[in-house]
Amino acid sequence: MARSSRLARGYFLLPSAVYPWDDGERPMLSRLFRFVVGALAALFSLALTGVIVLDQFVPTNPWTGSLKGQALVFLWDRQSTLSCTGNSVMVVEGVNVQRTFAPLFEASGHCQLRLQGARAQAPRILVATDDARVVLAGGRLEAPSGVLEVSGRAVVQVEGTELVGPVRREGAARIEGLPPGSSGQTAGPGAP
Repeated sequence: MARSSRLARGYFLLPSAVYPWDDGERPMLSRLFRFVVGALAALFSLALTGVIVLDQFVPTNPWTGSLKGQALVFLWDRQSTLSCTGNSVMVVEGVNVQRTFAPLFEASGHCQLRLQGARAQAPRILVATDDARVVLAGGRLEAPSGVLEVSGRAVVQVEGTELVGPVRREGAARIEGLPPGSSGQTAGPGAP
């Protein structure tokens, strides 16, 4: 290659005399396309991360509005246990699942979990521990081994949900709104 063409292409700026923007095998359009796709993927990832962070830490999320608590539920594959831990806020609406694994939902730490109109069948449905707050609003939960297992200082509020199966409460845990004489209700140590 002649010296004049190297100067015209800008080779004199690089110590190795390699021109990085044109390797001869891939046209410039292909590199531009890869850059645009990569930039769009990065922006999408950043936006999703922003929605999840706002959803968890801002009381009124300006981006998701009424979707408060649903960002992490979107990522749930429904093939494994949904774990609500730490200071998470989750809202599960209108799910209809039948699984053989247990438990279906776990709430621990300072988690706030709301099951709205959920219909579920599994060996165990909900395990709430620590300071978790769970609201069961509507729907039907059926489990032969234990529909609710509440311990620590967890609080579960039942608002019109049909519970079929044993209910267990231990320690200072509370189950509010449970109809008197619910089937299979058992209390652990320290229960009244």
